[in-house]
Amino acid sequence: MSKWTTTSLGAVTQLQRGISYTSVQIDGPGRAFVTLKCFDKGGGFRTDGLKSFSGRVPPQYELSPGDLLISNTDLTRDGDIVGAPALLPQSLSGATFSMDVSRLVVNGDLANPGFLAHRLSLPDARSYMQARSGGSTVLHLHVREVPRFSFELPPVAEQRRITDVLDTMGHEILSSTRILRKLIDVRAAVIEDALDGNDVLGIEPLGRLADVSSGVTLGSEPGGPGTVARPYLRVANVQDGRLDLDDIKSVRVRQSDLARFELQPGDVLMNEGGDADKLGRGTVWEGQINGCLHQNHVFKVRCLAARLNPWYLTLVSGSPRGKRYFLGASKQTTNLATINSTQIKAFPVPLRSMDRQLEIVETVQTLSRQVDLESARLAKLRALKPGLMSDLLAGRVRVPAEVAT
Repeated sequence: MSKWTTTSLGAVTQLQRGISYTSVQIDGPGRAFVTLKCFDKGGGFRTDGLKSFSGRVPPQYELSPGDLLISNTDLTRDGDIVGAPALLPQSLSGATFSMDVSRLVVNGDLANPGFLAHRLSLPDARSYMQARSGGSTVLHLHVREVPRFSFELPPVAEQRRITDVLDTMGHEILSSTRILRKLIDVRAAVIEDALDGNDVLGIEPLGRLADVSSGVTLGSEPGGPGTVARPYLRVANVQDGRLDLDDIKSVRVRQSDLARFELQPGDVLMNEGGDADKLGRGTVWEGQINGCLHQNHVFKVRCLAARLNPWYLTLVSGSPRGKRYFLGASKQTTNLATINSTQIKAFPVPLRSMDRQLEIVETVQTLSRQVDLESARLAKLRALKPGLMSDLLAGRVRVPAEVAT
């Protein structure tokens, strides 16, 4: 088994602070300039933080792809980037770096830059850097303390294997993130097309395509013969595009009112009030609770079966254009907004044939299932990475020598 030894950053790297500059040298024609804005929270490189530097750059301040950098400064008091590590991307040959950044020149016979970048992302390294930073408004790293950070280091060959494993997982997380964003963008495009496609037959108010009704008014429940107790949905149960059925209350109503207030599968539920960005976002009832009613602050929209698909309605009402309508039509207070049944009935629906509505719904639902699967995969990778990093970088889990580097 390979031997891990206790070492320090100063024993395997040399720290070099970046170049001083003036404001007139920034963002004109010049070479790529790495600033503190190039550091992601906790570590990692952000290309969107790059500036350009037009001043003269001595050779010793030229960076090479793969160079290990740390941030000397943090504009926030949280310390999310002070001392955080980042590797210069392969595409940035010839870049230079600001005085808010330090380069750790790595002795390649002793350490691997990628390994050190991962190691400096662990909580103990982050806490070390944050504890050695100070300032009244801006955090500044006491760079003289950086070389004293001590840690366990395996032989270089094992460092490379560990780095390969962690980089592979990082690439998988990045790939999954990109796939998820693409799926979400495609789904949004399909929904947007549902508003403006060439196959729209016309725009009709929702009141012509569905029956909109309020529910049971609480506070004066009838009693005695001819009444029954039934479960009911309140505002708290109707969430943003979903139902929360963990806490269902009951109400007593007259049997003669059951047909008026009872929900049927396919009813679209919309809250009368709540956060402004959630108004009008429908949730389809699928008969999860037999005999369930709805209270008066939850509107029931029962679509005409021959004209409007309830799932299609939720896509249209939950679209950016739908949200703009309900936001504009609502009555707003400091924290809440409300709509009434007249405003819901006036909601303009781009009408299509039932077959086309169903096709759009099936496409969006397929994309939504893919979004859910990719989201679960990404969440699993993100949950696994910290533990794997900690185990590999502390030597608790070893990478076999047979693993290719």
